[in-house]
Amino acid sequence: MRNLFTSFLSTGAIQIANLVTGILAARLLLPEGRGELALLLLWPILIAELGSLGLNTAVSYKSARRETTSPEIFSATVWLVAALSPLLIGAYAAAVLFAFDGQRPAVVSMAWVCAAIVPLHLYSLALVSQFQGEQRFGPFNVLRSLMHFFYLGLVLLLVALSLADVQGFAFAFLGAIAATGAVAVGMAARLGWLSLVPDTRMMLDMLRYGVRVHVGNMLNIATRKLDQLLISLTLAVSDLGLYVIAVTIAGIPMIVTATTDLIAFPKMAQQDSDEGRQFVLGRYLRATMFLVGPCVAVLILAAPEVIALLFGAAFLPAADIARLLLLSGIAFVFRTLFASYLRAGNRMMIVSKVEAAGLILTVAALALLVPLYGLVGAAAAQLVSVTLPVFWCVALIRRVQPFDIVALLTPRRADLDVFREALARRRAGA
Repeated sequence: MRNLFTSFLSTGAIQIANLVTGILAARLLLPEGRGELALLLLWPILIAELGSLGLNTAVSYKSARRETTSPEIFSATVWLVAALSPLLIGAYAAAVLFAFDGQRPAVVSMAWVCAAIVPLHLYSLALVSQFQGEQRFGPFNVLRSLMHFFYLGLVLLLVALSLADVQGFAFAFLGAIAATGAVAVGMAARLGWLSLVPDTRMMLDMLRYGVRVHVGNMLNIATRKLDQLLISLTLAVSDLGLYVIAVTIAGIPMIVTATTDLIAFPKMAQQDSDEGRQFVLGRYLRATMFLVGPCVAVLILAAPEVIALLFGAAFLPAADIARLLLLSGIAFVFRTLFASYLRAGNRMMIVSKVEAAGLILTVAALALLVPLYGLVGAAAAQLVSVTLPVFWCVALIRRVQPFDIVALLTPRRADLDVFREALARRRAGA
């Protein structure tokens, strides 16, 4: 659990960097400008993630299994990204034509520049996933932190130069991704991973695994982002700015969950039995709930105060939206770790069924609630679509193997020993 402790320290640093950047964006750009920035970053990242074909998960899985060499995985990653990027940039160009219709000319022009985010984001995710799969969590945590600190540093430079407008923030984000990718390549070079020798067999093997995983991933991404997409297309850009702030508050406990999952997945993938995978799942599930539960409760109670203090009174209408989204953070713990458990056991069909159910619920709930309740309806739709599929996921798992959710959640004395040991090692500098 030392890796988990270190990863949480990195997550804390990332959260601080994101918080400072978010505060600056909110206070300098106000709801309308914050909405424009969200629109600029939403589409290229969404296109990259939807079109990744599960490449980052495949890289992590193959690296964790250690059935091939690191240079072979690196080479396959480079060639797959090179093949996917032109197709995804074309899809992004088509999206720009309708998603930015009616926006300011400066924002539309910047949208075309942001096309560069698509391949950079895709490659960065895949390469960082190789460090994750190899369980080199030191470099992995450095890389995933650098992106956020590069972004913050560039934003602070823009503020100092009085250039911190919407376009400036977008350029800073683009520069941060590029700089992180360059550092990742440098780290890979030091480990002897660099290779451009194409291996068709390896590429096809990664694609086969990635595509099977990606069905569930794609549905999950669509479920998480559909609310923002609908808001960006149907409501005012200032509404998107308010919603993004609510998502930022709700994302605090969800980032804790995502951090745990980054460590748990390769450890579960290493196990050769369902019993071994469930042991790892239970350990990380209990640790995550121990941290996420109190965090959600505090933020729900203090949402208005937190928003006013950090982002300004102009964003206070986002408080109730944030509270609804925070409630979904508990279900997000189960949904995320259960999905990784299933992927580690190569049971992607169950993941796909659960994510499909979530997407159907999202579409139905958004269609019903957004016209009636606007942003609050969008948040309520997210709560429904994240929570209900968890119950079906458990039912589907039980159909194929024993799965005692009560046992997984029952606290054990060893859980506290794990935290004590991790803290003692950190204090000792181990």
